[in-house]
Formats: sequence, C-alpha cells, structure tokens
Amino acid sequence: MAVKVAEVSESKTTKVEALITEAEILSEFQDCPFVIKYYGDEWSYIDKKPISFNLLLEFAVGGTIGDRIKKSGLTDSQVKEFTKSILKGLQFIHDKGYVHCC
Repeated sequence: MAVKVAEVSESKTTKVEALITEAEILSEFQDCPFVIKYYGDEWSYIDKKPISFNLLLEFAVGGTIGDRIKKSGLTDSQVKEFTKSILKGLQFIHDKGYVHCC
C-alpha cells in the first residue's frame, strides 16, 4: 500500500482539499484494473486535532513507467502493453464523464 499525505495547516488547506477531491474521484474507479486502486482515506490526529489527511492507494511495485524507462528502457512489446493499458484506463475514466490531462 502507498499513502499520499497532506498536512493540515493554514497555508496548506488547498493540498488537503485537493487530496480529498482525488479520493472522491478515485473511489469511482474501483472496478477498473487499469487505474491505481483506492483503498480509502483517513485523518491523523494529535490531541484530537487533525494533523493530516491520508489517501490509501495500491502500491505500484514497478514504479512509474518513467522510472522503468530510466532504469532499463522498454521493449516494443512492453510499450504496446503499457499503451493498451493506459488507453483502456483513459476510456474508463472518460466513460465516467471525466477528462484526464497532465
């Protein structure tokens, strides 16, 4: 499992809000094998005061595609498989009414 954390502070409220929005959106993609799984979210507290919002996600064992390219490159067949997976994931996201951009 991987955890994305946004600390609660006056200057970082937009980071917490963005992570909450990400959690809400990712929860809609639970049945897509081409999108990182969302396992839930939680708040961390000290003395009953929230200190961070934590997004619980599937851990991508191989890292990002960029990491793999830098480390060892990709074969033609790997490029084809990754491209198919990305396009299937994007199609699923689009079918839910979202437009993905980087």
